[in-house]
Amino acid sequence: MIDVIIVAAGSGKRMNHDKNKQFIILKNKPLLILTLEKFYKNKLIDNIYLVIKKEEEDYVNNLLDSFEIRNIRLVYGGRERQDSVYNCIEEIKKHSLESYADKSNHKKIQTHSNHFVLVHDGARPFVSNEIIEDTIREVKAYNAVCVGVPSKDTVKIIGEDNIILSTPDRKQIWMAQTPQAFRFDILYSAYKNSYDNNFIGTDDSSIVENYGIKVKMIQGSYDNIKITTPEDLRFAESILDR
Repeated sequence: MIDVIIVAAGSGKRMNHDKNKQFIILKNKPLLILTLEKFYKNKLIDNIYLVIKKEEEDYVNNLLDSFEIRNIRLVYGGRERQDSVYNCIEEIKKHSLESYADKSNHKKIQTHSNHFVLVHDGARPFVSNEIIEDTIREVKAYNAVCVGVPSKDTVKIIGEDNIILSTPDRKQIWMAQTPQAFRFDILYSAYKNSYDNNFIGTDDSSIVENYGIKVKMIQGSYDNIKITTPEDLRFAESILDR
């Protein structure tokens, strides 16, 4: 089983916008719809879980109806992104146990070795079908996968006084993107561990890494940007023009 979590419960603060950036229109389509369609049209994916703000539920439902996107499971977001993803993980666990149930004797199947979850940013609409399918193929082989691209710039590690402490070898520096994909039981256990140990991760891969699982990095695309600032919008429009 392949499930997808799309995180779309953010705000427009860094965008200097008065509404959720997921609803900004790009070439006659809301950003969220552009992202959703990439996964909705992929036949390898079984279920899509969309993380939203509770107060935006009616608006999102109307949006999905307008673009004829059906059977999306809506989940309310939490305080932080990590909380939002965890809410989805719990929802997936509930639904997967129902689908894994043996109807003849009502026993629950405990193994999730063939159940994988992709986590993707709602504000990352230019993920390609090739990246999605590469991620699915690789997670089946490695159990934990992160999409990314090699850094084009030299990276500096600085101290609190802005003095450079070190310069890592650029050949070892990659910029993480989404989707990130994991075997479900690994992701679930890693999130449980993060809460038990008060660990805050900046992405799902860091939470799984902290749990002691090796994560395979695979090639993404420099076009697979996350739209966060007004400058990103201009770049996004140029990608769509191409």
